[in-house]
Amino acid sequence: FSNAKLVPEELRTYQFWLWACRSDSRALSFVPTDMVDEALCMAAVESSPEALQFVPPEHVNEAMCRRAVATMPEMLAYVPEQFCTLELCLEAVTSGRVYRSDGTSLVLRYVPEHLRTKGLCMAAVLNQPESIQFVPEELRDQAMYEKVVLISGYLLAMVPEKERTEDLCITAVLSRTGGVLKHVPDRLKTPSFCRMSCRYDGGEIKYVPKSMLTPEFCEAAVQADWHALEWLTNILF
Repeated sequence: FSNAKLVPEELRTYQFWLWACRSDSRALSFVPTDMVDEALCMAAVESSPEALQFVPPEHVNEAMCRRAVATMPEMLAYVPEQFCTLELCLEAVTSGRVYRSDGTSLVLRYVPEHLRTKGLCMAAVLNQPESIQFVPEELRDQAMYEKVVLISGYLLAMVPEKERTEDLCITAVLSRTGGVLKHVPDRLKTPSFCRMSCRYDGGEIKYVPKSMLTPEFCEAAVQADWHALEWLTNILF
């Protein structure tokens, strides 16, 4: 739409821009200021929810925000305070799906602090367990940690070490997601615990103290994951 200027000016009517915004939200950036209104902005948002961040503040409305968040929950980041309700936030944190390693897809981070209630935070971590990092510390408890590590055991790393109980660590192992044993406190790394970890995920053999690597340990790890044989070669030789 950077070529819109090639269209004769007399043809660049309101209807032209409305069609353009419906076809490609990027067109909104080229609409003359005096033609921009809520209908044009809504058309752009319906075309692509990311357009919400480019809508002039005076034209943003509740329906527009709801539409953007329903399609792309991360757009909660651009919802003005007056439209950012607990209901909308709850919808957003329970709808987010895609996870990006930079954390930008974790919707809870965009929820205003005063709306991060215990219930909303629990809903968020059940949907996106990595969201635990954005839960206020005073709202975190063992019940929440258990829900998180049962889904993604490696998130045991985000639990304060003093809160990493034996039961919680076992729950993390049962998730079968791997990457757990390295976050288990040394006081809990008993032979039986390490053996259980290797049976659920052979890759955990990398974090078993070398003094515990008996033939039984090694066999259990290889049976769980044949790649453990390669790791054992690196560890033992």
